[in-house]
Amino acid sequence: MGSENIIMPIDTVRSLMHDIHNFNINIDSREIYLHSFFDSEDNRESGVDYRMSSIFIKNVNFLNSINNDNILVHLQTDGGDWYYGMGMYDSLLMSSSPTTVLVYSQSMSMGTIIMQSCDNRILMPNIEYMIHYGYAGPWNVKPALYSVIDSYKRNDETMFNIYASRCVNGKFFSKKKYDKKQTISYIKEILKEKGDWYMDPQEAVDYGFADGILGEKGFKDIDEIREIKKQRPFK
Repeated sequence: MGSENIIMPIDTVRSLMHDIHNFNINIDSREIYLHSFFDSEDNRESGVDYRMSSIFIKNVNFLNSINNDNILVHLQTDGGDWYYGMGMYDSLLMSSSPTTVLVYSQSMSMGTIIMQSCDNRILMPNIEYMIHYGYAGPWNVKPALYSVIDSYKRNDETMFNIYASRCVNGKFFSKKKYDKKQTISYIKEILKEKGDWYMDPQEAVDYGFADGILGEKGFKDIDEIREIKKQRPFK
């Protein structure tokens, strides 16, 4: 669906609006809207959770069942649950359709991992980008604590491998001729120093966490990014 003016019947418009606002999907244009739910009890952003994950996976699988045209994901999240986020990551990684993510407002924590599974990773000009180790909850029983620490360590290594698989081809690491192992070491050192590593859009692109910024050359508008075809090096 291009940007040209198209007059649609009012019933079609209502149906599309219903699907967008209730199911986070525009079937006609193959767009999925990925954000927190609005019914949080304390009115704060809930982030990645079971609701966001289950609906998103259904939407991805549904669009793949129709055809293999590009899927555009509109992403806005401050992070959230690791395991539900990885379910979303895997659904995009295994998608039979090309995938493009367009990031709004902020992509932090788990949101920065989910977007790495997309073929094309585009940022809005004014987003905030942040990666970190994440947070751990309290554990009262020692055996449970030992087990969960091992799990956290495995998750951390998965996270660094995901980042490095894309970042190694970014401008910064390519210029230094870093391989994947060296890229992981560099990211670990930055997180050790900063704790939370905040980046503006251009820094995120230069380090290889994203491919471009909407409005710039090669990513002029949404219609243009729909046409980008790029194979992930790790797929």
